[in-house]
Amino acid sequence: MHCSSCGAPLPAKSLVCPFCRTRNAVDLRGLSVSTGKPPAAPRACPECRTGMESLNVGRRERFFIEMCPRCHGLFFDLNELHALLDDAVAPTYEIDYRLLAKVQEQSPTPRRAPAYVPCPDCGKLMNRVQFAQRAGVVIDRCRDHGVWLEGGELRKLMEWKKAGGQVLERRRQRAAADDARAEKLMRVLTEKKEAPSLMRQLDQLFRELGDH
Repeated sequence: MHCSSCGAPLPAKSLVCPFCRTRNAVDLRGLSVSTGKPPAAPRACPECRTGMESLNVGRRERFFIEMCPRCHGLFFDLNELHALLDDAVAPTYEIDYRLLAKVQEQSPTPRRAPAYVPCPDCGKLMNRVQFAQRAGVVIDRCRDHGVWLEGGELRKLMEWKKAGGQVLERRRQRAAADDARAEKLMRVLTEKKEAPSLMRQLDQLFRELGDH
Protein backbone atom coordinates (compact mmCIF):
# COMPACT_ATOMS: atom_id res chain seq x y z
CA MET A 1 0.00 0.00 0.00
CA HIS A 2 1.26 3.48 -0.89
CA CYS A 3 0.62 6.94 0.53
CA SER A 4 -2.29 8.68 -1.17
CA SER A 5 -0.45 12.01 -0.89
CA CYS A 6 3.18 11.44 -1.91
CA GLY A 7 3.07 7.87 -3.25
CA ALA A 8 5.72 6.54 -0.86
CA PRO A 9 5.32 2.95 0.42
CA LEU A 10 3.63 2.75 3.82
CA PRO A 11 5.07 0.70 6.70
CA ALA A 12 3.49 -2.73 7.09
CA LYS A 13 1.55 -1.86 10.25
CA SER A 14 0.95 1.87 9.94
CA LEU A 15 -1.30 4.18 7.98
CA VAL A 16 0.88 7.23 8.66
CA CYS A 17 3.36 8.04 5.89
CA PRO A 18 6.90 8.28 7.34
CA PHE A 19 7.85 10.85 4.68
CA CYS A 20 4.99 13.40 4.47
CA ARG A 21 3.16 12.34 7.72
CA THR A 22 -0.18 12.00 5.89
CA ARG A 23 -2.66 9.67 7.61
CA ASN A 24 -4.08 7.32 4.99
CA ALA A 25 -7.35 5.42 4.98
CA VAL A 26 -7.67 1.63 5.17
CA ASP A 27 -8.26 0.01 1.78
CA LEU A 28 -11.71 -1.57 2.11
CA ARG A 29 -12.44 -2.35 -1.52
CA GLY A 30 -13.58 -5.82 -2.50
CA LEU A 31 -15.71 -6.92 0.45
CA SER A 32 -18.45 -9.45 -0.23
CA VAL A 33 -20.97 -8.66 2.53
CA SER A 34 -24.14 -6.61 2.18
CA THR A 35 -25.36 -3.66 4.23
CA GLY A 36 -28.35 -2.15 2.47
CA LYS A 37 -28.45 1.51 1.47
CA PRO A 38 -26.36 4.60 2.22
CA PRO A 39 -27.91 7.37 4.39
CA ALA A 40 -30.23 9.75 2.59
CA ALA A 41 -28.05 12.75 3.50
CA PRO A 42 -24.42 13.12 4.59
CA ARG A 43 -23.88 12.85 8.33
CA ALA A 44 -21.30 14.91 10.22
CA CYS A 45 -18.06 13.40 11.53
CA PRO A 46 -18.32 13.07 15.33
CA GLU A 47 -14.79 14.45 15.74
CA CYS A 48 -14.24 17.28 13.24
CA ARG A 49 -17.85 17.82 12.09
CA THR A 50 -16.88 17.43 8.42
CA GLY A 51 -19.55 15.85 6.22
CA MET A 52 -18.78 12.14 5.88
CA GLU A 53 -18.65 10.31 2.56
CA SER A 54 -20.63 7.12 1.90
CA LEU A 55 -18.44 4.42 0.40
CA ASN A 56 -19.65 1.23 -1.23
CA VAL A 57 -16.81 -1.19 -0.41
CA GLY A 58 -18.64 -4.37 -1.41
CA ARG A 59 -17.36 -6.78 -4.02
CA ARG A 60 -20.48 -8.81 -4.81
CA GLU A 61 -23.05 -7.06 -2.60
CA ARG A 62 -23.59 -3.42 -1.65
CA PHE A 63 -21.77 -2.61 1.59
CA PHE A 64 -21.91 1.06 2.57
CA ILE A 65 -19.86 2.61 5.35
CA GLU A 66 -19.18 6.26 6.10
CA MET A 67 -15.71 7.80 6.24
CA CYS A 68 -14.58 11.29 7.17
CA PRO A 69 -12.37 12.61 4.33
CA ARG A 70 -10.46 14.76 6.81
CA CYS A 71 -9.56 12.45 9.74
CA HIS A 72 -10.34 9.07 8.08
CA GLY A 73 -12.59 8.03 10.96
CA LEU A 74 -15.24 5.43 10.11
CA PHE A 75 -18.87 5.10 11.19
CA PHE A 76 -20.54 1.68 11.05
CA ASP A 77 -24.25 1.12 11.44
CA LEU A 78 -25.34 -1.60 13.88
CA ASN A 79 -23.61 -4.99 13.26
CA GLU A 80 -21.63 -3.67 10.26
CA LEU A 81 -18.26 -3.68 12.01
CA HIS A 82 -18.41 -7.36 12.94
CA ALA A 83 -19.67 -8.22 9.45
CA LEU A 84 -16.75 -6.36 7.89
CA LEU A 85 -14.17 -8.05 10.14
CA ASP A 86 -15.63 -11.48 9.37
CA ASP A 87 -15.45 -10.79 5.63
CA ALA A 88 -12.14 -8.94 5.42
CA VAL A 89 -10.03 -11.20 7.67
CA ALA A 90 -9.70 -14.95 7.11
CA PRO A 91 -10.96 -17.15 9.98
CA THR A 92 -8.36 -17.89 12.65
CA TYR A 93 -8.58 -20.89 14.98
CA GLU A 94 -5.42 -20.47 17.07
CA ILE A 95 -4.25 -17.71 19.41
CA ASP A 96 -0.85 -16.10 18.92
CA TYR A 97 -0.36 -14.56 22.36
CA ARG A 98 2.93 -12.90 21.43
CA LEU A 99 1.39 -11.18 18.42
CA LEU A 100 -1.68 -10.23 20.46
CA ALA A 101 0.54 -8.53 23.04
CA LYS A 102 2.28 -6.60 20.26
CA VAL A 103 -1.04 -5.52 18.74
CA GLN A 104 -2.32 -4.39 22.13
CA GLU A 105 0.79 -2.27 22.72
CA GLN A 106 0.58 -0.52 19.36
CA SER A 107 -1.42 2.69 19.23
CA PRO A 108 -3.08 4.23 16.15
CA THR A 109 -1.95 7.65 17.48
CA PRO A 110 -5.25 9.20 18.57
CA ARG A 111 -5.87 12.75 17.45
CA ARG A 112 -7.97 13.77 20.44
CA ALA A 113 -7.90 13.36 24.18
CA PRO A 114 -10.38 10.77 25.51
CA ALA A 115 -13.78 12.45 25.36
CA TYR A 116 -17.37 11.63 24.52
CA VAL A 117 -18.42 12.46 20.95
CA PRO A 118 -21.95 12.70 19.49
CA CYS A 119 -23.58 10.01 17.39
CA PRO A 120 -23.74 11.28 13.79
CA ASP A 121 -27.31 10.01 13.55
CA CYS A 122 -29.13 11.09 16.73
CA GLY A 123 -26.62 13.57 18.17
CA LYS A 124 -26.53 11.94 21.62
CA LEU A 125 -23.14 11.38 23.23
CA MET A 126 -21.87 7.88 22.55
CA ASN A 127 -20.48 5.52 25.19
CA ARG A 128 -16.76 4.70 25.16
CA VAL A 129 -16.23 0.95 25.61
CA GLN A 130 -13.45 -1.56 25.04
CA PHE A 131 -14.12 -3.42 21.79
CA ALA A 132 -12.90 -6.76 23.16
CA GLN A 133 -10.29 -8.39 25.36
CA ARG A 134 -6.72 -7.53 24.31
CA ALA A 135 -7.89 -5.52 21.29
CA GLY A 136 -6.44 -2.31 22.67
CA VAL A 137 -9.20 -0.27 21.00
CA VAL A 138 -11.82 1.86 22.75
CA ILE A 139 -14.79 2.41 20.45
CA ASP A 140 -17.50 5.07 20.60
CA ARG A 141 -20.86 3.29 20.48
CA CYS A 142 -24.45 4.45 20.14
CA ARG A 143 -26.65 1.52 21.14
CA ASP A 144 -29.32 2.60 18.66
CA HIS A 145 -27.29 3.54 15.58
CA GLY A 146 -23.75 2.24 15.40
CA VAL A 147 -20.03 2.47 16.14
CA TRP A 148 -17.38 5.12 15.49
CA LEU A 149 -13.70 4.24 14.97
CA GLU A 150 -10.90 6.75 14.79
CA GLY A 151 -8.53 6.57 11.84
CA GLY A 152 -6.19 3.59 12.23
CA GLU A 153 -8.35 1.67 14.69
CA LEU A 154 -9.95 -0.57 12.06
CA ARG A 155 -6.54 -1.76 10.92
CA LYS A 156 -5.64 -2.55 14.53
CA LEU A 157 -8.83 -4.62 14.93
CA MET A 158 -7.94 -6.53 11.76
CA GLU A 159 -4.50 -7.31 13.20
CA TRP A 160 -6.17 -8.32 16.48
CA LYS A 161 -8.40 -10.82 14.69
CA LYS A 162 -5.48 -12.22 12.66
CA ALA A 163 -3.63 -12.86 15.93
CA GLY A 164 -6.56 -14.89 17.29
CA GLY A 165 -8.12 -12.13 19.37
CA GLN A 166 -11.64 -13.05 18.30
CA VAL A 167 -11.04 -16.67 19.35
CA LEU A 168 -9.84 -15.49 22.75
CA GLU A 169 -12.83 -13.17 23.16
CA ARG A 170 -15.29 -15.97 22.36
CA ARG A 171 -13.60 -18.23 24.89
CA ARG A 172 -13.89 -15.46 27.50
CA GLN A 173 -17.59 -15.02 26.73
CA ARG A 174 -18.24 -18.77 27.00
CA ALA A 175 -16.34 -18.93 30.31
CA ALA A 176 -18.35 -15.99 31.66
CA ALA A 177 -21.60 -17.68 30.62
CA ASP A 178 -20.50 -20.96 32.28
CA ASP A 179 -19.63 -19.11 35.49
CA ALA A 180 -23.04 -17.43 35.49
CA ARG A 181 -24.81 -20.79 35.07
CA ALA A 182 -22.69 -22.37 37.82
CA GLU A 183 -23.52 -19.49 40.16
CA LYS A 184 -27.21 -19.88 39.36
CA LEU A 185 -27.00 -23.62 40.04
CA MET A 186 -25.41 -23.05 43.43
CA ARG A 187 -28.08 -20.50 44.28
CA VAL A 188 -30.87 -22.91 43.35
CA LEU A 189 -29.31 -25.73 45.37
CA THR A 190 -28.84 -23.63 48.50
CA GLU A 191 -32.28 -22.00 48.49
CA LYS A 192 -35.10 -23.66 50.36
CA LYS A 193 -37.69 -24.65 47.77
CA GLU A 194 -40.40 -27.25 47.35
CA ALA A 195 -39.24 -30.35 45.47
CA PRO A 196 -41.33 -29.76 42.26
CA SER A 197 -40.09 -26.17 41.94
CA LEU A 198 -36.48 -27.23 42.56
CA MET A 199 -36.69 -29.98 39.94
CA ARG A 200 -38.10 -27.57 37.33
CA GLN A 201 -35.24 -25.12 37.88
CA LEU A 202 -32.62 -27.87 37.79
CA ASP A 203 -34.12 -29.27 34.60
CA GLN A 204 -33.94 -25.81 32.98
CA LEU A 205 -30.30 -25.35 34.03
CA PHE A 206 -29.27 -28.75 32.69
CA ARG A 207 -31.00 -27.99 29.41
CA GLU A 208 -29.00 -24.75 29.15
CA LEU A 209 -25.79 -26.65 29.85
CA GLY A 210 -26.69 -29.16 27.16
CA ASP A 211 -26.98 -26.35 24.58
CA HIS A 212 -23.33 -25.29 25.06
